Amino acid sequence: MNEFNQYQQWHNRGATPTDLYDRGRADGLDPIAMIRMLRTVCGLSLAQAKQVSGASRVWDAKQDIKVGNRVFWEEANGDGLLLHEGIVTKVAGDQIELARHKAHPFGEAGLVEVQHLGPTVVHIDVFDRPLTDRLASLLAVAMDPMNAAGNSAEKAL
Repeated sequence: MNEFNQYQQWHNRGATPTDLYDRGRADGLDPIAMIRMLRTVCGLSLAQAKQVSGASRVWDAKQDIKVGNRVFWEEANGDGLLLHEGIVTKVAGDQIELARHKAHPFGEAGLVEVQHLGPTVVHIDVFDRPLTDRLASLLAVAMDPMNAAGNSAEKAL
Protein backbone atom coordinates (compact mmCIF):
# COMPACT_ATOMS: atom_id res chain seq x y z
CA MET A 1 0.00 0.00 0.00
CA ASN A 2 1.27 3.46 -0.95
CA GLU A 3 2.24 5.56 2.07
CA PHE A 4 0.46 8.51 0.43
CA ASN A 5 -2.73 6.62 -0.50
CA GLN A 6 -5.10 8.94 1.39
CA TYR A 7 -3.52 11.99 -0.29
CA GLN A 8 -3.91 10.28 -3.68
CA GLN A 9 -7.61 9.75 -2.95
CA TRP A 10 -8.05 13.43 -2.01
CA HIS A 11 -6.16 14.49 -5.14
CA ASN A 12 -8.42 12.23 -7.25
CA ARG A 13 -11.42 14.04 -5.71
CA GLY A 14 -10.04 17.42 -6.76
CA ALA A 15 -7.69 18.53 -3.98
CA THR A 16 -4.99 20.87 -5.30
CA PRO A 17 -1.30 20.46 -4.49
CA THR A 18 -1.61 23.37 -2.05
CA ASP A 19 -4.57 21.65 -0.36
CA LEU A 20 -2.53 18.47 -0.04
CA TYR A 21 0.48 20.36 1.32
CA ASP A 22 -1.71 22.03 3.98
CA ARG A 23 -3.25 18.68 4.88
CA GLY A 24 0.16 17.00 5.08
CA ARG A 25 1.42 19.72 7.40
CA ALA A 26 -1.69 19.33 9.59
CA ASP A 27 -1.07 15.55 9.62
CA GLY A 28 2.47 16.15 10.88
CA LEU A 29 4.44 15.17 7.76
CA ASP A 30 7.98 16.51 7.85
CA PRO A 31 9.02 18.89 5.03
CA ILE A 32 10.89 16.18 3.09
CA ALA A 33 7.92 13.80 3.28
CA MET A 34 5.62 16.57 2.05
CA ILE A 35 7.87 17.19 -0.97
CA ARG A 36 7.89 13.44 -1.69
CA MET A 37 4.11 13.30 -1.31
CA LEU A 38 3.56 16.19 -3.74
CA ARG A 39 5.90 14.62 -6.29
CA THR A 40 4.35 11.16 -5.94
CA VAL A 41 0.69 12.11 -5.79
CA CYS A 42 0.60 15.14 -8.09
CA GLY A 43 3.43 14.21 -10.44
CA LEU A 44 5.21 17.49 -9.73
CA SER A 45 8.87 18.14 -10.45
CA LEU A 46 11.13 18.90 -7.52
CA ALA A 47 11.06 22.61 -8.40
CA GLN A 48 7.25 22.62 -8.56
CA ALA A 49 6.93 20.75 -5.25
CA LYS A 50 9.34 23.19 -3.59
CA GLN A 51 7.33 26.09 -4.97
CA VAL A 52 4.11 24.69 -3.50
CA SER A 53 5.83 24.15 -0.16
CA GLY A 54 7.50 27.55 -0.14
CA ALA A 55 10.90 25.85 0.13
CA SER A 56 12.01 27.36 -3.15
CA ARG A 57 12.41 30.69 -1.37
CA VAL A 58 15.02 29.15 0.91
CA TRP A 59 16.81 27.09 -1.74
CA ASP A 60 16.91 29.97 -4.22
CA ALA A 61 17.87 32.67 -1.70
CA LYS A 62 21.32 34.16 -1.40
CA GLN A 63 22.94 34.66 1.97
CA ASP A 64 22.02 37.82 3.87
CA ILE A 65 25.33 39.69 4.18
CA LYS A 66 24.82 41.94 7.20
CA VAL A 67 26.95 42.70 10.23
CA GLY A 68 26.34 40.02 12.87
CA ASN A 69 25.09 37.34 10.45
CA ARG A 70 26.77 33.95 10.12
CA VAL A 71 27.80 33.11 6.54
CA PHE A 72 29.07 29.95 4.88
CA TRP A 73 31.08 29.15 1.76
CA GLU A 74 32.89 26.21 0.29
CA GLU A 75 36.34 25.84 -1.20
CA ALA A 76 38.20 23.13 -3.06
CA ASN A 77 41.98 23.16 -2.84
CA GLY A 78 44.84 20.75 -3.32
CA ASP A 79 44.13 19.20 0.09
CA GLY A 80 40.44 18.55 -0.55
CA LEU A 81 37.17 20.24 0.27
CA LEU A 82 36.54 22.81 3.02
CA LEU A 83 33.30 24.25 4.37
CA HIS A 84 33.98 27.71 5.82
CA GLU A 85 31.92 29.74 8.25
CA GLY A 86 32.31 33.15 9.83
CA ILE A 87 30.47 36.08 11.40
CA VAL A 88 30.20 39.26 9.32
CA THR A 89 31.85 42.16 11.21
CA LYS A 90 32.05 44.73 8.40
CA VAL A 91 30.86 45.23 4.83
CA ALA A 92 33.17 47.59 2.95
CA GLY A 93 32.33 47.82 -0.75
CA ASP A 94 32.98 44.39 -2.23
CA GLN A 95 34.95 43.14 0.80
CA ILE A 96 33.36 41.27 3.69
CA GLU A 97 35.27 41.18 6.97
CA LEU A 98 34.63 38.12 9.10
CA ALA A 99 35.39 37.14 12.68
CA ARG A 100 35.45 33.66 14.17
CA HIS A 101 36.37 32.20 10.78
CA LYS A 102 36.45 28.41 10.86
CA ALA A 103 37.18 25.86 8.16
CA HIS A 104 35.65 22.39 8.37
CA PRO A 105 37.62 19.94 6.18
CA PHE A 106 35.77 16.99 4.68
CA GLY A 107 37.35 13.66 5.53
CA GLU A 108 36.41 10.13 4.59
CA ALA A 109 33.81 10.09 7.37
CA GLY A 110 32.40 13.56 6.61
CA LEU A 111 33.27 16.84 8.29
CA VAL A 112 36.27 16.60 10.58
CA GLU A 113 37.61 18.72 13.42
CA VAL A 114 37.25 22.48 12.99
CA GLN A 115 40.30 24.55 12.16
CA HIS A 116 40.07 28.06 13.67
CA LEU A 117 41.52 30.57 11.22
CA GLY A 118 40.72 33.87 12.94
CA PRO A 119 39.67 37.11 11.21
CA THR A 120 39.39 37.01 7.41
CA VAL A 121 38.40 39.25 4.49
CA VAL A 122 36.40 37.63 1.67
CA HIS A 123 35.20 39.11 -1.65
CA ILE A 124 31.41 39.51 -1.81
CA ASP A 125 31.23 37.43 -5.01
CA VAL A 126 31.89 34.32 -2.91
CA PHE A 127 28.36 34.72 -1.49
CA ASP A 128 26.61 35.66 -4.76
CA ARG A 129 25.05 32.27 -5.53
CA PRO A 130 21.89 30.66 -4.16
CA LEU A 131 22.07 27.56 -2.00
CA THR A 132 21.00 25.26 -4.86
CA ASP A 133 23.98 26.36 -6.98
CA ARG A 134 26.36 26.14 -4.05
CA LEU A 135 25.24 22.60 -3.16
CA ALA A 136 25.55 21.50 -6.79
CA SER A 137 29.17 22.70 -6.83
CA LEU A 138 29.86 21.11 -3.46
CA LEU A 139 28.41 17.80 -4.60
CA ALA A 140 30.46 17.85 -7.81
CA VAL A 141 33.66 18.26 -5.79
CA ALA A 142 32.63 15.66 -3.22
CA MET A 143 31.86 13.12 -5.96
CA ASP A 144 35.02 13.78 -8.03
CA PRO A 145 37.49 15.85 -5.98
CA MET A 146 40.45 15.40 -8.35
CA ASN A 147 38.66 16.81 -11.41
CA ALA A 148 36.62 19.49 -9.61
CA ALA A 149 39.53 20.90 -7.61
CA GLY A 150 41.80 21.09 -10.66
CA ASN A 151 45.50 21.71 -10.30
CA SER A 152 45.26 25.13 -8.67
CA ALA A 153 46.40 25.62 -5.11
CA GLU A 154 43.05 27.14 -4.11
CA LYS A 155 39.79 27.61 -5.90
CA ALA A 156 36.55 28.90 -4.41
CA LEU A 157 33.59 26.99 -5.75
